[in-house]
Amino acid sequence: IFYERFGADVKRLGKILLMCCVPVIMFTSCKTRSAEVRDRAFIRCIGVEERENQEYVSIKIFGGDASEVYSGKGETVFSAIENAETMQSKNLFTGHIEQIIIGRGNLSEKLETMLSNNRITPACHVICTEENAEKIVKESDIPSTLSSCARKGTIMDRSISDILRGLKSECEMSVVPVIEGESLTMGIVSGNGIEKVLNDEESKGISWLNGRISDTVLALDRNTDFHIATSNVKIKTEVKQDDRLYIDFEVSVQAENSTGEKNNLAIEKIKDLCKSATDVCIYEYGCDSFGIENKLKLQQTKFFNEHKDNFREVLKNSVVRTE
Repeated sequence: IFYERFGADVKRLGKILLMCCVPVIMFTSCKTRSAEVRDRAFIRCIGVEERENQEYVSIKIFGGDASEVYSGKGETVFSAIENAETMQSKNLFTGHIEQIIIGRGNLSEKLETMLSNNRITPACHVICTEENAEKIVKESDIPSTLSSCARKGTIMDRSISDILRGLKSECEMSVVPVIEGESLTMGIVSGNGIEKVLNDEESKGISWLNGRISDTVLALDRNTDFHIATSNVKIKTEVKQDDRLYIDFEVSVQAENSTGEKNNLAIEKIKDLCKSATDVCIYEYGCDSFGIENKLKLQQTKFFNEHKDNFREVLKNSVVRTE
């Protein structure tokens, strides 16, 4: 009887109470999230190196003073980051790290640890060094420098996942940007760290053979520039009767205001850069930094399966041509 007489009023009252509660819940939720953000410091760049058998980290945060670096040490990278939190009042958040500078220690183990709990994105860019990582973090604007050099094609940026993919490939090597002194170039790395620091020409050649050149200028001589809009690379593999692997790189370029004479000079210049990269990466170290293994799996499956256990030697004895 009560519900029949007052049911409609009860429903209206319930709706009113619900409408009053929703803003309160939303406001409380927003306030909580806002507080969480204010309590966090977002890491932009981090240096990681071994000191006295412990991991040592050097951290720069977004919006912080350019010269301000927080440091910490611990048994693992993440425990070192937690210890660095004691130097300031906020929780250090690793989800937006742009660059990691890795110094002394086992490279493969460090990268695997960083991806072990999904706190660092696999797309985070990596730089290696044999020098003091803390000093580099303190004195350099690494994110801006790396981005600028990658656009110009002087180096090729590499993510955690890129490097681990190379280290887990049949050649067990990869290439990565390397800081040595005042120079930022490329280097060949194994799971243990840097094996070879490349010079400027070799580093540019790696970018060319990976199709990373765009919107840049190629100096042909002291008075002549070649303006490149975009570039592209195709890889073809072939196995001939001598049972050797033949690798052909086809480099194509779209250029601005090019002439016949300029084109010929540019072709020779690009070939020289590519040759300098293949000489050291393929012939000297047997390092596949160009996607050759993936092409072989598709184009020469039987040959790859028969030779994958000595893939580095196959690369060292291959014939490489650039057109």
